[in-house]
Amino acid sequence: MIPIACKKTPVKEWTQEQVEEWFSATQWSKLGFTLDASTDKFQLAEQIIENPESWAAALRFLKETNLDSLAEGRYDLLNDGTYAMVTSYMTRQPQAFEAHRKYIDIQHMISGCEYIDVAPLGHVTEYTQVYDPERDIEFFEKESYTRLTASSDNFMIFFPTDAHRPCIHTGTCERVKKVVVKIPYVTLPD
Repeated sequence: MIPIACKKTPVKEWTQEQVEEWFSATQWSKLGFTLDASTDKFQLAEQIIENPESWAAALRFLKETNLDSLAEGRYDLLNDGTYAMVTSYMTRQPQAFEAHRKYIDIQHMISGCEYIDVAPLGHVTEYTQVYDPERDIEFFEKESYTRLTASSDNFMIFFPTDAHRPCIHTGTCERVKKVVVKIPYVTLPD
């Protein structure tokens, strides 16, 4: 749903107030867990408007599925490549940053919590693994970042412009369970 004030104006011309009004009118604001403040809501609005079917499928999955009972594995949500991946693992020391070019990540902890470091993709000085188009992933080092806490109370969205380093322990290593919904990224004209 797009508020009347925003319908005829391109998202890149919205004000912060308009994007907040838009977000509060969406079902994403009523998901049951909170969108992390680090998420670029302007980019989120553009992607939802350009690819509504994938975002609706992701929302249905997160809202209507008993996430606690899901087995690990892949769950195809649409035939356009939208899918969810449920994993369970031990948190660890920080590893390399990662980024994706074809997909947007929606990350939500089903149980446990972890730190996720985030930074604008920007300039990368050292790649630990160059971009692999088959897996849509690259790994690299970043010097400055923001550390966020991921828990069952929130969710985070990472666009191709976001470098992120997940799976970091919050003091001691613990077993966690996470769902990552992958949504195809729509490249928009400038």
